[in-house]
Amino acid sequence: MIIFSSPKPFNEVTTPVQLSAIRSWTLACPGARVFLFGDLQVVRPICEREGWLYAGSLPVTERGGEILSAMFSGMTRKYPNEMLLYLNSDILLEHTFSRSLAGLEQVPGPWLASCRRWCLPAWEEGAKQGPELLKFLGSVEARGHFGPASALDLFLFRGLDLVSMPPFRIGHAGWDNWMIYHACMLGIPVIDLSLTTRACHCRHDYSYARGNSSPKIRDGILEQENAWLLERENRRFHLGHASHEWRNGHLLGRQGGAFRHRQFEIWIEKNPGHQIWVRPLRRLLHPWIKRLEKRTAQEEDWTSKGPPNG
Repeated sequence: MIIFSSPKPFNEVTTPVQLSAIRSWTLACPGARVFLFGDLQVVRPICEREGWLYAGSLPVTERGGEILSAMFSGMTRKYPNEMLLYLNSDILLEHTFSRSLAGLEQVPGPWLASCRRWCLPAWEEGAKQGPELLKFLGSVEARGHFGPASALDLFLFRGLDLVSMPPFRIGHAGWDNWMIYHACMLGIPVIDLSLTTRACHCRHDYSYARGNSSPKIRDGILEQENAWLLERENRRFHLGHASHEWRNGHLLGRQGGAFRHRQFEIWIEKNPGHQIWVRPLRRLLHPWIKRLEKRTAQEEDWTSKGPPNG
């Protein structure tokens, strides 16, 4: 299997968590090859020291934003038959991820899988590794909570064509939602791994991303450009739109009211000609639809109550 990522700029804040995160991937996925994209003078020496593979730099827009899509399209062209795993460079993987991998290796492509992340406090000092890292990850349930279904920092996939991926800017929102949207439009299974995969994310600011007006928020022209590339807000698909889930070592079709609601959204996106009757019907049934949307949002919100039957 191949793992790939493009690290944030390395500095005194980001370096410890990124080194610990990438080391956790090698523990969770023994034998996997790790490819890192980024600055030649910075990322390549780190790869050489850690035993990872340097994959080159990414193209840059006129405004300075790196184009994340070049990484995805390049890896899918170069390794069309491999199982590929992308992670944001600060995502820590629990070692039990290998169990999900072992099962999914038997599932023929194409498919796309992702999971909700566990949200933790800001990273503590030190680059944890080995037993210290395993101990830290073992405390996740006591210290963290599930993030929203729309914030996706991990994609595992096989046989998914990403050559047509728009030129999204790295470090800005929207591209991860497009991944789910793209697979749904192709009719490819989207698998939710959240019940069996623990991916952990520590709180941080956005000082690493170009174009923001403040380290605390993501805004500015690069954020807007990603929104333009996504084209419409109703294309911000997420794990609520997943068709399957991985549970107890088995691939199961999703069920329930929220699932049916999201399937209707997918159907509307696939059949835009039906908007001629869907729009007036939505206006007529507006109060009922608002209640339906509220119930769907509550069913998909795991932040306080955890997963259903989890």
